[in-house]
Amino acid sequence: VAWDEKCYIGQGLYLFNTGNFKTDGFIYHGALSYYLNSLFLIPLNIKTDAWSKDNCWDIGNDIIFHSNYNHKTIVFLSRLPFVFIAVLLGFYVFKWAKELYGTPAGLFSLMLYSFSPNIIANSTMAMTDFASVVFMFIALYYFWNYIKHKKNIHVAATGIFVGLSSLSKLSGIYIFPILLLLSLSKD
Repeated sequence: VAWDEKCYIGQGLYLFNTGNFKTDGFIYHGALSYYLNSLFLIPLNIKTDAWSKDNCWDIGNDIIFHSNYNHKTIVFLSRLPFVFIAVLLGFYVFKWAKELYGTPAGLFSLMLYSFSPNIIANSTMAMTDFASVVFMFIALYYFWNYIKHKKNIHVAATGIFVGLSSLSKLSGIYIFPILLLLSLSKD
């Protein structure tokens, strides 16, 4: 378990059970990444006294190490949604490069993406950063499509993924200046 991953794992489960957003884990991050890392923990019916705490480190420690499940199972299930999100990002990397430069470029981009040390490291961790970046990339893809094709469906998709990025991490708001700059560019 990575150092700060211990604070993040199980926070979504904590939210589902308590509805308490006043823990220190929610100061800088949106809740979506927490809900994602707890997606596969919900059916487990975890027994712990973490629900009575309000410190993310104590909550994560209790859910990972002091529940009725093996800590390896908890960590694996918390990281699994981010692997699926990484596959989704790989699809969009391929798709965008293919649309720009053809199938060989799409495959080459997908290969570079798949073997990138940053992707390999971050897509297997239950952290808030990766989900925000994935949703931001997809939002940029749809905004680029809107600029190119002027279809309203692309504006809607851009809005959805901008929202998902912002809900994943508060720094997702940095996409707005990027979108503004892209809107000023000529095709």
